[in-house]
Amino acid sequence: MSVETFAPIPLTTFGSWMTLLDASDVSPGMSPDARDVEFFPGGVRTRPGLVSVYPALGGTPSINGLKTYITTNLVQRLLVLDSLGNLFKETSPGQLSIVASVISPGLFLASTTHFGREYMAFSNTALGEDMPRQYDDIYFDRVSQIGPAEGPSVADAVDAGNISPGAHQCAVIFVTRQGYWTIPSPPVTWTAAGGKKVNVTNIPTGPSNIVQRLLAFTGAGGANFYQVPATMTINDNVTTSLEVDFDDTILLAGVSMDNLFANVELPDQLGVIAYSDRLFWWGERAKMPNWRNLSFDGGWDNFCTSPSSNIYYVSYCRGFLPGKHHVARLLTPARATRRRIRLVAQPYASHHFVLHFVLDHGPNDLQRRHPGQAFDLGLQFLPHLHQP
Repeated sequence: MSVETFAPIPLTTFGSWMTLLDASDVSPGMSPDARDVEFFPGGVRTRPGLVSVYPALGGTPSINGLKTYITTNLVQRLLVLDSLGNLFKETSPGQLSIVASVISPGLFLASTTHFGREYMAFSNTALGEDMPRQYDDIYFDRVSQIGPAEGPSVADAVDAGNISPGAHQCAVIFVTRQGYWTIPSPPVTWTAAGGKKVNVTNIPTGPSNIVQRLLAFTGAGGANFYQVPATMTINDNVTTSLEVDFDDTILLAGVSMDNLFANVELPDQLGVIAYSDRLFWWGERAKMPNWRNLSFDGGWDNFCTSPSSNIYYVSYCRGFLPGKHHVARLLTPARATRRRIRLVAQPYASHHFVLHFVLDHGPNDLQRRHPGQAFDLGLQFLPHLHQP
């Protein structure tokens, strides 16, 4: 196209980005859309290309999630999830530090900030693939979890007390450091002679995020559970015995715990959003509800250890369908693929119908989806299929 007939138009005004006027009304020297340039005092230039903000991550993973989390102190934290399952946070401009390395690899992050914490869902973009987590700039914990997988042992104490005669029940509740009350343990029953205290022993302890345990009781012959905070609260995760005294009048005036039995463990989720002081989760993976303590958050007992093969018998797995007892042997990651699992007959009679699983790992390796463990398929299906 010829420009011979065009006359130059001097720019007497050298401005910048103008957004308050319609594009057709913008004066010469101004621009209605300047996303490809940047202005500086006395000039304008093309924006630079992309630059590296952070050093390369180990293993050269792809980045599967970015989210800015605003702490309770109004500090902005950039959270970064890589394809290896590592979650990082920006501690200072250009510096990332590891938060957790327990997330399943290859998943994508969806999260929301609420209650001063970041709530996270991990998925394959179609369904949830790992347990929901929460992060408060210090602790990276589960959003929900099961309660104790076994109840305590209860019996009349020697000391005189005020417990009424008759059948009473007792259950234990975990309290997380975020203040979440879990579903109670399976209730246990004892028949009180009357006029004595109750001795509660073998009180379950939970994982590291448990800061309290609550004891709940029923009145004589009752079915409703109550808790008296002053005498039925254990403010640690270590104590395993407590002597308790109450009468039915004081007990029934306590805190009702019946609603806790309806709590459910939140399965793997695709996404989460906060609205009106509530969290809404969706895209969950189907979860079999008739299993207790597959995550081992309800605790476990180590006994009959075999130092030569590093085998640990794991109990606290009550609540399975009735049937003969079996031992599920999980081979070590070094010599097993994910779905290699076999069942062998239990070599001795088990007491109080506890299923015992033998894991060829140390007691601290009982983590969900540990690489190479025959965990998901085997523990969900094979014990049922092999029971006569």
